[in-house]
Amino acid sequence: MASVEPLALHISAVQRRTFSDPIPNIASPYARRTARVTKIVALLVTAQADVRESA
Repeated sequence: MASVEPLALHISAVQRRTFSDPIPNIASPYARRTARVTKIVALLVTAQADVRESA
């Protein structure tokens, strides 16, 4: 598994921002979560909906 460490920009004239290296095969650019986590969340939501329908 690849390890990514954020790089902090420390220049007093610039607002603080954090950068990280892109990893396109793990997460899409600007994604808040990976495709795998998105699929897991979708499965959990579907399972919860099925439980509520059967109750």
